[in-house]
Parts: sequence; structure tokens; C-alpha cells
Amino acid sequence: MKILLVVYSCAPNSGSEDGVGWNMLHTLSLHHEVVVVTRGEFREQLESENLQEQGHDLRFVYVNNPVSRDSFINKKLLFQPLYYLWQLRAARKVRKITSEEPFDIVQHVNWIRCWTPSAIMGAASGKLVWGPVGGVESLPREFLKGWQFGRAGETMKKLVVQSSRFDPFVRSLARKATVGLATTRESQQYMEGLGCPTELLSEIGLTPEDVEYLSQLDGPTDANSIRFISMGRVLGWKGFHYGIEAFARANIPNSEYWIIGDGPARSKLEKLVAELGVQDRVKFPGKLKRRECLEQLARCHVLVHPSLRDSGAWVCVEAMAASKPVICLQAGGPGVNVTPDTGTIVPADSPEQVIEDIAAAMTLYASDPELLKSQGEAGLARVKDCFTWEKKHQALLQIYNRILGTADAETESGTGELVQTS
Repeated sequence: MKILLVVYSCAPNSGSEDGVGWNMLHTLSLHHEVVVVTRGEFREQLESENLQEQGHDLRFVYVNNPVSRDSFINKKLLFQPLYYLWQLRAARKVRKITSEEPFDIVQHVNWIRCWTPSAIMGAASGKLVWGPVGGVESLPREFLKGWQFGRAGETMKKLVVQSSRFDPFVRSLARKATVGLATTRESQQYMEGLGCPTELLSEIGLTPEDVEYLSQLDGPTDANSIRFISMGRVLGWKGFHYGIEAFARANIPNSEYWIIGDGPARSKLEKLVAELGVQDRVKFPGKLKRRECLEQLARCHVLVHPSLRDSGAWVCVEAMAASKPVICLQAGGPGVNVTPDTGTIVPADSPEQVIEDIAAAMTLYASDPELLKSQGEAGLARVKDCFTWEKKHQALLQIYNRILGTADAETESGTGELVQTS
């Protein structure tokens, strides 16, 4: 196929948005003719990789951002408006390219958000694939009562997302898109509300090297204790305070809870730990390098990820690759990516219910080593089946063939778990 990708952020050997962009273009260009529209600041990194010499059918088209990625203005003040304006500017480039040469697919790759426009709306040829995108997830109303971890920010985000429904560029994109790929059920509902047909597909993918590395890391060394772990930016909506309260309530002998990461909510969490009297068993190692984080993840027994609005949550998939069960909420990306075979999915009905259910799950894992083992093995199997980049290509190929009317038994087989149609 001939595919045009709009990739706002991409860099080799990176994670998060940069990693999604890089791995998507890297994987697809091994199988298809690919044109990538991206920012000029990535030119040196991308072209130093010499992908064409490695068999990739690929060329880059650069659209400059008027402000450097590393500038204070971009990082702290105007990164949202700059992203928006870049998409509008890139849309003109997309229209020019797709007018001069026909494409089968024109796809928005990142950022992973559906409440802002994408340059693919300028396409003059090709089927439009919007995503994977997400980002409209918000805290349920019940969890904002008495909220002490950034209520103003959460209220502002809700207002921005709600007002985006009236953005003419977003509405036009939703009408033009052949299919929207939503990372979460909340984003799927938002996109369908704008009239866009959708399917559920996570943006998360791991390389074979990642899976091999995670699956081979040394596990816990003490068979007579259990260690829980949470990882990520220490923000209020990550819900780490629910994990701490559940850990204190469970009061499991010979247990520890490690919270790796840093952020504005850390001081409040440390105060909560002292109030609950578990400061001798709850550890805050701080922000660690990626390899150190993964090593600590492997040395624990269970990942606790009580986030209320993650659209992805890479750490949950990394934990499954390391054969760790995951305790998460039925919200956002984790509620889609984790299954009952690979962890415990807790409903998000009220703070008290969440704390009680997480405590019960912690107690169950501490008393059932066979459950730890079986869910860990199922997690690794799920990652290999659904979350490698080659499996992501198979999922996308299934979607491409369907919307182009070229689906056959071979491309439809073996990918049923990867894509969920609405």
C-alpha cells in the first residue's frame, strides 16, 4: 500500500509519543511505501538512521515548528497552541502531496489526542485513519468531591474537552475520517458523538527486544514477602493515594509498597503515609532511569496502577511483559489493555469502593502464589499476542484492508483480539 503518516513527534530509541511515532513509521515502511510528514527538528535524528539503506520504503517531508522543541516557550507556555497551529500548517502540505500523488491510506499517528485537529483533514486522496487517539478521559464526578490533588486542573481539562466538540476543525475531521481508532472507551464515545465510526486500538507497542528484556529480568528474591509497586509521574489523577490507603487497610504481614517517580503530589503522599502509620513499609525511591525502573518492576510481585484517566499506561503493558499481575481501574487505557486473566480490574464507582477493592486484591495476591504465577504468565502471553509492533502492523493491516474493501481470510485471521469494532 501507499501510506502517508502525520507524525508530530518521533525519535529512535525513545518511549511515549516519540516512541509511538518512530515505531509506527519504522514498522509500516518495512511492508509498505510510506511518506512521513513530521517536524523539521527531527530531521537529523531520522536521517542519521539511514532507514532506506536497511530496506525501508520511506521518505520524509518536514514542516517546521516556529519555536524549538527545547525552548521554555514550547515546553511550558505554548506547547498546546503550537501543536494546534502545526497541524493546520501541515494540513496544507498534506493537501499538496496527496493532490500530486494518490495514496491508499492517510493516517494521524500522534499526538495521541482526539480533541484537537489533525493535518490529515487536508488530504485530497486516500482513506483517512484518525489515530490511535485518546485523551478525553476525566475524573468521574464522585472522585472530585473533597479532591485535594489538582482539582482546578481537572476542571479546566473538562472545559477544554467539552468546548472542543464545537471546534470546526475537529468536527470536520470527524466527518471526513473513514475510521477513528480510539485508545479508550471514553475516547470512542467522544469520537462517535461527533459522527466518526470508531474501533478500539491501543497505541502501545513493544519491540521484540523490549519483550525479551522484560521477560528475562530477575524476579523477587524473598519468597516470604510480597512487594507492590506503582510507577509514573506522581500526579493526583494517577490515584497513588488510593493505593497507599488500600495498602494500609490490607495490613499484610511482610509486605512493602514502592512508589517510583516524582511529581507535585509526592509531598502529600508522604504526609498520607505518615498519617496512616505505614512509613516503614512504603518507599519513595524517587525518579529513576528507565532501566532501573524496569529492574525494580521485575523485583516486585504486583503492579498497582489506580490511575483515573490514563489513555495508555505503558507501565501496565511493561508489567505484563515482566510477568506481573496488574491491579488497575476500569477506566481509560488500562481498563482496555488489562484483562481478568492478567490482573484485577477494579470498578471506579467511588473512592471508598476503589480503596476497599484494591485492598482485597492485594490480600488475595499475598495469599495465592499460584494466582501470581498464572496471571503473570497470561500477561506475558497477551503482550506477545497483542502488543508487539509486528502485531500492531497486523491489526492495522486488518483495518486498512477492511476500509479499502480488500479484506480476505488471511488478513482477518489471528487478529480478533487486537481490534474491537463498535
